[in-house]
Amino acid sequence: MKKIVALSLALAMGLSLAACGGTTASSGDASATGESSTDASGVTLRLVNGKIEVDAQLKELAELYKQETGVTVEIQSMGGGVDIQSELKNYYQADNMPDIFVNGSDADFNNWVGLLVDLSDQPWVSDTTQAYTDDSGAVLGFPYTTEAIGLAYNADILEKAGVDPSM
Repeated sequence: MKKIVALSLALAMGLSLAACGGTTASSGDASATGESSTDASGVTLRLVNGKIEVDAQLKELAELYKQETGVTVEIQSMGGGVDIQSELKNYYQADNMPDIFVNGSDADFNNWVGLLVDLSDQPWVSDTTQAYTDDSGAVLGFPYTTEAIGLAYNADILEKAGVDPSM
């Protein structure tokens, strides 16, 4: 799992650098204001993460990435009932979009039609069948976490209740 998160973070950061060139902003506490700040190298990226359960791992990987490249990556994790898309829309209206942000579904991606970079030419695209594509086939995102949700049932109870779970 750590390798997958590391690869995803590295890809996301590299893609963001290629697409955006990084951001700089005025001084202030970036975690409190949501704004990017500058480090000694002058390049800072802001990543909005929607999986609060991987916050510590992303921050650890961001530090390793900084040691390797000199680029600071500010991880802003949201979760626990936060409407991430609404927060992103607020950032957009305030001209304060993060360099990298999460989308969880078609509806999320549809909020940003015409604003996302086509990543189809990136080398990682051939390594996944799970990249998010739009109707034209342009690659607009890649999975950085995968979830599986299953349903379990007690066959004995269902049988006593006269319910056939195969139906």
